[in-house]
Amino acid sequence: MVTIYKNFADNFHDLNESLCTDDMVMTEAGRAYLKQDSTPHFGNVHYQPVSEDWLSHQLIQMAFLTNEDHQGGVYAGTAGCNNLTYMAAGKASAAILYDINPYQTVFWKHFIEELARHDSAPKFVRAMQNFAPNFYTLLRDEFNLSARQSENPGLHAASPDPKDHIISVEQQIAEAQMLDDFIGEHTGPPSLKEQARRAKFRPVEPSLSSVLEKSSPFKNDSYKSFANWFRICAGEPETGWLRGGVEELEWLSEPALYTHLHLMAKHGAITPVTIDIACEASMKELAERLENVRYRPVVMDKDTPQIRPLARGAKIDALYLSNTLHYLHWTDKEIQNYKQKHNETPTDFAGRAVNAGTCDQVCRNLRAITADTARIIRFDKYNLRGAGLADFDCTFPFTSCDPAKIKIPGPLDPAGLMPDTI
Repeated sequence: MVTIYKNFADNFHDLNESLCTDDMVMTEAGRAYLKQDSTPHFGNVHYQPVSEDWLSHQLIQMAFLTNEDHQGGVYAGTAGCNNLTYMAAGKASAAILYDINPYQTVFWKHFIEELARHDSAPKFVRAMQNFAPNFYTLLRDEFNLSARQSENPGLHAASPDPKDHIISVEQQIAEAQMLDDFIGEHTGPPSLKEQARRAKFRPVEPSLSSVLEKSSPFKNDSYKSFANWFRICAGEPETGWLRGGVEELEWLSEPALYTHLHLMAKHGAITPVTIDIACEASMKELAERLENVRYRPVVMDKDTPQIRPLARGAKIDALYLSNTLHYLHWTDKEIQNYKQKHNETPTDFAGRAVNAGTCDQVCRNLRAITADTARIIRFDKYNLRGAGLADFDCTFPFTSCDPAKIKIPGPLDPAGLMPDTI
């Protein structure tokens, strides 16, 4: 029987306003962590997976879907859409979606609101068609996007409006002069020069399709591809694409999986949190919240949901780390070599300095919030093609593997590694 922790998220909303260390600052998007240059870290939002092997993900997700021992409890995960599949397949009772990027928290907040608002996948898919342009406008108008872009050169986000990409007359004149200078250095018929000059002065009005391919607020995702992703996953034939993988895991085409996510959102069981898992003070604060969290378990009976008495306290029962540890695990020798080569200290994905003890600290922090029997999924090993590989025994053939027999990892190891290969 599926159980959802009603009002679980209410215990964590103000956590994004809590400055528990000196290297944090309050911004329009809630708290943010300071980089080495003392400016707050902001980045592009992750939705589609980056550098992770989708087949490995699906094998583990099938283990959640087919084995009741891996289902229920509190889920925690970072990055993008893989979280939703793990939550749905594992029938999570509640979920914490964590990231060091404040814009990721803003994204999840509005995404969760859409999940709660729409009781069917087709309605949700329709709503997501304009989500990315609206999200850009939100970041621009309410969350100081331009200032954050100046502080974080890697943060890209261009307007989806074609009118915003028309080149000004001044810019056209400047570019035409550059073209004249270039043409002047080359021989050629005067008519060719004139054609080139006229071409540069013609008003630039890019088509809507070209603008849609401009940079969206999402990492490795255009406005068009972000919208189409939902239609493809829902199995809409008009897209011209087929979604690969196991159909039973697709929460946009499997009504039961979508319904579970919808009910989690509707009952306030999903909370986004801005947090640096390497920060001891922040993780201690999260552990205290989990220890004192209050919620009402709701048993989702088909006929009438059964609301149980108020409950208190929780631990993380399933933890998705993505490839985070890959960016945080450094040895003294690696750091020394990096400094000699680049004349600077290596940093993590948020531009914060790392050291040989960073990864060990992360594991200690995570151990404080996870249950002894927590299922831990991480993708931080790389094959020759650069795709992340999960830490599980690949000796079994992929095609004949029984997902129900996959062994999920146990507690975090004090040395910074995780025992019990999947």
